[in-house]
Amino acid sequence: MIFGRWLIGREVNQLHMKAHYRLTRLDPTIQQLDNLVIGDPDYPDLTADRVVIHLKPLWHGLAISSIHFDKLRLYGRLDQKGFDFGNLDALKSYMTTSGNSSGLPILDVDLKDARMRLRTAYGTIGMAVDGSGNLANGFQGNLAVSMPHFSSEACQIEKGHLFLKTSVSSGKPYLHGPVTAETMRCKAADLFLRKMDGVIDGHLNKALDNWEGGASISAPEIASSGQSPWQLSAVSGRVAAKGDFQQAKGQMDISGLEQMALVSGGKWHLASNFNLPFAYFSDARKGDSLLVDSHLSLENAHVKADFSSLSVPDGTPLFSLVQRLRQNLTKLAGDVSADTEISLDNHQGNLTATLKKAVVRGATDQKIQFSGAADWQEKRQIPWHFGGDLSFKGEGLPTALVHLNQLGTYGVKGEAKFEPYRDNLASITLTPVSFLYEKQHFELKTQANISGPIGNNGHVDSLLLPIDVEGQDKRIAINRNCFNLRAEKLVMSGITSQKIVLPLCPVEQSFLRVDNGRLIEGGARLDNPTISGVINNQPFTLRVKTSSLFLGRQYAELSGLQFNQKGDEGDADTHLSVDHLTANLNGMDGEGDLTGVSGRLGMVPFLFSNGAAHWEWQNKGGERKSENTDIVLHGAVDIADADQASPRFLPMRSQDLLMQINTERLHITAGLDRPIDIRSVHLLDTRIEHHFSDSRGHVLFHVNKVVFDKTLQPEQITPLSLGIFADVKGSLSGQGRIDWQNKKIVSTGDFVTNGLDFAAAFGTVSGFKGKVAFSDLLNLKTPANQLATVDEINAGLAIKGGQIHYQLLPNRVIVIEKGNWPFFDGHLTLDGAVLDFGHTGMHKVVFHVSDMDSAPLVDNLQLKNLFVSGRFDGVLPIEFSANSGKIEGGHLASRVPGGVVSYVGPVSNAHQGMLGKLTFDVLKGVRYGHLDVGLNGSLDGDFISSIQFGGVREVETKAPRSYLAREMEKLPFHFNVQVKAPFRGLLNAMRSYNNPRSVLNQSELSNEGAF
Repeated sequence: MIFGRWLIGREVNQLHMKAHYRLTRLDPTIQQLDNLVIGDPDYPDLTADRVVIHLKPLWHGLAISSIHFDKLRLYGRLDQKGFDFGNLDALKSYMTTSGNSSGLPILDVDLKDARMRLRTAYGTIGMAVDGSGNLANGFQGNLAVSMPHFSSEACQIEKGHLFLKTSVSSGKPYLHGPVTAETMRCKAADLFLRKMDGVIDGHLNKALDNWEGGASISAPEIASSGQSPWQLSAVSGRVAAKGDFQQAKGQMDISGLEQMALVSGGKWHLASNFNLPFAYFSDARKGDSLLVDSHLSLENAHVKADFSSLSVPDGTPLFSLVQRLRQNLTKLAGDVSADTEISLDNHQGNLTATLKKAVVRGATDQKIQFSGAADWQEKRQIPWHFGGDLSFKGEGLPTALVHLNQLGTYGVKGEAKFEPYRDNLASITLTPVSFLYEKQHFELKTQANISGPIGNNGHVDSLLLPIDVEGQDKRIAINRNCFNLRAEKLVMSGITSQKIVLPLCPVEQSFLRVDNGRLIEGGARLDNPTISGVINNQPFTLRVKTSSLFLGRQYAELSGLQFNQKGDEGDADTHLSVDHLTANLNGMDGEGDLTGVSGRLGMVPFLFSNGAAHWEWQNKGGERKSENTDIVLHGAVDIADADQASPRFLPMRSQDLLMQINTERLHITAGLDRPIDIRSVHLLDTRIEHHFSDSRGHVLFHVNKVVFDKTLQPEQITPLSLGIFADVKGSLSGQGRIDWQNKKIVSTGDFVTNGLDFAAAFGTVSGFKGKVAFSDLLNLKTPANQLATVDEINAGLAIKGGQIHYQLLPNRVIVIEKGNWPFFDGHLTLDGAVLDFGHTGMHKVVFHVSDMDSAPLVDNLQLKNLFVSGRFDGVLPIEFSANSGKIEGGHLASRVPGGVVSYVGPVSNAHQGMLGKLTFDVLKGVRYGHLDVGLNGSLDGDFISSIQFGGVREVETKAPRSYLAREMEKLPFHFNVQVKAPFRGLLNAMRSYNNPRSVLNQSELSNEGAF
């Protein structure tokens, strides 16, 4: 036992080891040590409860052949120099035989419940081993490794575990088995890996200073919580590497599914070659060379991009192109593949990342590619450096080549060249787009050439729009300088204009200025522009004196608008003038005022003037359809007949104008008043509709019982009544319609009166009733056979209860078809006649008398001293003009058997002889066989009637007669009598022809005639 202690102590002293133990067995070939401690007892390098050492004889002595350990505990360190087990390192040379370069001793070991704690710069590693065999060749065992917390400057691993089958063959340790980690976090990109699983398969060399192997790994997800968060799922792959304890070289091949904030569903693949110095992860500043070349690909991924905001209003030129671009970008985003090549290099301690290639592909040959170089170096004065070309091409994408150059530290400048982007409806061409960005300052300049549809049927060709954008931080200014907005051709709503040039200038600092996404100011001023062209093949000119648009205040105004359009051959021109227009805008809504509106709309037979209105343009329902959105006006306007030379009505005014305008039509409702002196009389209510595409339209109006009296006469409404009617009393109601289209105007109307009293050129009319149907209302034309009933016509004789059939023709022509009245127990009929009041000549009407009783006629004439009996037939031709009237060739003849004439009035004896006295005595009672009356003379002066009657004889009379008279009664007589008298009541009637305020007043004339 003493010899054993001496022998073990000698060997320990020769190895310069500190050891504490209790020798419990000593045989020539077996020694047992209990409670073995090697190294500082407070910080041991090895402990064991029991160690059984088997010795073998050598030529120079004894040597250890095998060792059995119970509860072996090893404590060591691992650094850049390798493993350090303190006092145990001396055993390597002791246990190595000549010619064996292995770092493992040629020693049979039997390990039960052996454990090792290995301190590293990254954390403590715990190991547990069970196994047996020669450590240099043939050892078999199980190794469990635990890393509760493993952390470097780059990454951190929590709850890492390895469960490995271990073996040694020819001095090389082999390891194989699963590896797991609960989490792994890396500072770069805030990388996070959860529940990693893998299988390690590797070995070390004999010297234990080099290793080689691989690992297959998998994880449900890898995520990044950096500024651009992303997540990868179903991660799997393999890493193959070799190296020493300073660095590792190898390849990595990993794939998985994309689950990022912007990209999902795609399959990604990463293939890398790397050379990683382990010291870099503990102190990257040491300059240990790091090199990683990676190829990252993505297949069939879905980019979570919402392109709905990429839009322009429907009906604008670029709508179809933007819609096409949006659809193809959506298609591209739905199936994206990408390839990138990135390298990392820490040459001379400067970490450099270089992008060598970047390509994005779509499912239909769409391709976005960067060709050039881009790198980042952490210690360089200008970390970023890049330059190259970015190209776009493929189905539905604009074909473009963008050349990029670095500007300053983080700036970029370049030029983008776009090929024309078009479809079958529209196109846009950009001149080379120059741009720069540096220190949050950016500029962009180009000119757009746009062609495309406007609205349903419009189109613009070669709209040239300069674009000059400047910005700083979140402030953007667009087009600071004046420019000409040009268009080769514009077609819209029947309008065609060519060679348009609009000189635009900013009203404030720029046309548009935005600060932090909010519009601050902007707008344009347009001075004295002129636009000419054709509307529905007829030339037009539009001029505006000044116009301004203030985008920041959402306000616009213009002044001096003049629109003129030449009408078709034979048609009226269109004129529209607006003195001033204001607009308060709110998105797609707007309202404002206009003043000084006047003009005429082509064939619309009205003139508008002195118009003023408040207008509104409202986007109801959230989505505006430009072709149906109405501009609504509320205001007032004067309306006059378009034929100012011969107006058919006098000017009227509407105080309740309601107008609706869109790209297709104009709709107006208005009540019309006739200003008279200081008052206005409401005449009618109208509704006007006009279609711009084909110049088609109509006006409907309703007359609701217009009352004529001393305060309102027809000639105060229409000059067409002048000279036809005067002193009108009564009411008129009705409705009318005027249509216009294709150079044709059709106007109709129906009017009714239940009793008009008026003075006409031939006398007074009372109780004129009837309906009038106009076939040409504007020209006061009716179909034939219009019927009116008349209570009384008084042309000196009161004619009651008649009917007149008539027709009205243009130019103040009245066609009398026929008329008939009961006439003093007989009949009075009126022959057909044409009365042209548009000329100053004579007008003639012929009345026929049939079976008239003379007695009531004499009573009607109020000839108190004359009695006449008998029935008469005859004709009364009347001619009249503006200033006079007469009867020429009037004739009345008695019917058989004649009648009685009796004059019972006083007779002056002065200047009468006996025969004269005798004659008047005979006339006191004469029965005639025939009596003829001739009527001739002026209606406004003396009227002469010649009366002839003969074949008469005396009749019984109570009047006293002389003897001679009684004797002469038995003789036949023949009388020729001439009567001279004023035609009562006609003078004022004729005067009223030109002076409608003149009233027929029979009291101004003498009531009695004179013989």
